[in-house]
Amino acid sequence: MSIVRGANIYPISHTNKKYKRIKNTHGTSFTNFEKLQMETRSLEQLEKDIWKEPSEFPSDLVEKCHRYRKISIAELTNEQIRLLISQQIGMEHLIGTVLARLQLNVLSEGDYYEGDLLVATSKLPIEFWKENQTAYRTFKGIVDKNSELIKAQLGEKEFNKLINKIV
Repeated sequence: MSIVRGANIYPISHTNKKYKRIKNTHGTSFTNFEKLQMETRSLEQLEKDIWKEPSEFPSDLVEKCHRYRKISIAELTNEQIRLLISQQIGMEHLIGTVLARLQLNVLSEGDYYEGDLLVATSKLPIEFWKENQTAYRTFKGIVDKNSELIKAQLGEKEFNKLINKIV
């Protein structure tokens, strides 16, 4: 048995032999089976919080957030995730997926521009990052590793704003 940290796998002996224990980006340990269950569940299921139907005169934003919370995390698009985290909905459940997507492509984009998922993630509240130090270090590492690419795409001014938010 082993535990995964970044690209490193460490042996551990106290896990269920059937499933490997994985350490996620915000420090919680779980089996690969549990991870699969999380990804196949929606925010609504994970939070055990079913929102009432939107009011009689909902905004487009409210309708979208309501609808996206019902979609399994694995099926959410970059735009759907960008919108949810921009509204601070389900951040603790989405951050692992966000960081995985940014590691694959730091300039992952929703509907607006290359890098909009990165920029939305950088705007998460400081309190969130304080409570999720491993996720914060992972995010900061992604930004540091890709700083030249981010500067080239977003420009020096936007890059500096992004850096100032995560320092």
